[in-house]
Amino acid sequence: MRIIFLMAFLSFTILNSFSQFDSTYIYSYKEARDSFRKHRVIRVELSEIVCKKTKVPTRIKRCYNLEYISLRPRINMWAMPSGHRPCIVGFEASSIKSLPDWFINFKKLKELDLMGLIDFDLKTELKKIYPDNLEVLKISLPVIDDEMIKIISGFPKLKLLKIKGSLPDEEVEKIESLFPNCEVIISYAAYM
Repeated sequence: MRIIFLMAFLSFTILNSFSQFDSTYIYSYKEARDSFRKHRVIRVELSEIVCKKTKVPTRIKRCYNLEYISLRPRINMWAMPSGHRPCIVGFEASSIKSLPDWFINFKKLKELDLMGLIDFDLKTELKKIYPDNLEVLKISLPVIDDEMIKIISGFPKLKLLKIKGSLPDEEVEKIESLFPNCEVIISYAAYM
């Protein structure tokens, strides 16, 4: 009987010693959904479902410790300029039109990737993000108006703002001057 308890204790100890998790690992939706340890899912990429479903699945809200969420659609087209690194020029069409109201419950969220979501009302949807911890925001915008700047300035800890869009130099300078503590990267390519 003692041997059984000893074996059970050793196997439990060994399994728990290997159960340390890698905080840099990015789960796919299926991996996050099927994970028995939802509290360990910190980074999730939902690109596989963005083009298929119209809503973010509610099962993802069980992963309450999320620090990184990517809703970037899959890449559709590549361009290879001669002598340069490859750059991506197109995404698949996204079916997701809005974020669920329960996104505000991700209080530890530090990085949000909404790049490539074209039919997405960012002015409305960014209000559903818990503002106090967000450090990195990646978005696609054709133009930035004063209302959008006001919404982005509502994220006090923002350190990096990546914008995909062909913005005029005046708007780029305005954005950089309004966010002095934040690195602003404007890209004309679809992937950054």
